[in-house]
Amino acid sequence: MDLSIIIVNYKSADKTNVCIKSIKDFDMAGFDWEIIVVDNGSGDDSASKIREKYPNIKIIESKENLGMGAGNNLGMESATGKYILILNADTVIKDNAVKKLYDFVEDKKDVGVVGPKLLNTDGSLQYSCMRFPKIYTPLLRRTFLGK
Repeated sequence: MDLSIIIVNYKSADKTNVCIKSIKDFDMAGFDWEIIVVDNGSGDDSASKIREKYPNIKIIESKENLGMGAGNNLGMESATGKYILILNADTVIKDNAVKKLYDFVEDKKDVGVVGPKLLNTDGSLQYSCMRFPKIYTPLLRRTFLGK
């Protein structure tokens, strides 16, 4: 297996199904991949809604909400891929990005981690990385003072 895609779901089956569809909509030929959904103790019928729509993916049902990190770790324990892709349930893949990331990391043997450019729903850039924050950074980024 070349790539394991991990999605943690918590009471968001509809978003998770849209995420899965966005992955399946693109050409992923040329490498083997799997999708693993961790239902993080949703307590609703999320797992069955996802399983109904996508019966061929792995679904791990946690009895409790472990949090995002532990949920991803639970998914990685079942992963068989050479590479791991962690996706939030509200992610929508565009422009065959998964294949592009895979091809990049396969081509550049000295690369250990890759991340895509993230966009907000309106197409604007979503800032996903920065230098270690200063004490005032959240104030500037999350209030009118940052404008």
